[in-house]
Amino acid sequence: MFIHSVFNAIAVSKYLQLGKAVHGIVLKSGSDMMIVSVYNAIADAYAKCGALEDVRKVFDRMGERDMVSWTTLVTAHSQCSEWEEALAIFSQMREEGFSPNQFTFSSVLVSCAGLCFLDFGRQVHSLCCKTGLDTDKCIESALLDMYAKCGNISEAAMIFERISNPDTVSWTAIISGYAQHGGQRILNPTMNGLRK
Repeated sequence: MFIHSVFNAIAVSKYLQLGKAVHGIVLKSGSDMMIVSVYNAIADAYAKCGALEDVRKVFDRMGERDMVSWTTLVTAHSQCSEWEEALAIFSQMREEGFSPNQFTFSSVLVSCAGLCFLDFGRQVHSLCCKTGLDTDKCIESALLDMYAKCGNISEAAMIFERISNPDTVSWTAIISGYAQHGGQRILNPTMNGLRK
């Protein structure tokens, strides 16, 4: 759909003023505004531009919401360091019967890490396991980062050790965790940089 492509391009370029202008044209024309996917594309463009207030306005105007709508709102708040609000939205989303996907979980874990909410993070980890998403690459990285930032280095190390091919994000998270929270644990052979 043409309108989706336009807002996807705005999201990639982070051209907020153009996004607002096109959004205004769409509102005036009334075309496609009842379609949830159009709302989602507009909200995502605002989120990528860091316009949190506009994301919320679009979300609040939606007559119908889907998993993408909720994930966009949670992610937007998490990326803007509005972590408590991200967790509150996540809780509301679950109360309304929506099941989180890997992107929702990742954003929530980022928020837990930012707030050092270890108990909440453990609950989210449990939910990830129940849905079978705990081995998803982006969730593993988010779990590792959350445990490391919350000071639970042993759990962070366990997550790291089960990652088959850790990327720079994973290595950085485990190294930062050890640097910030200390510990005399000797790294095992899988963590000594000799992993093949």
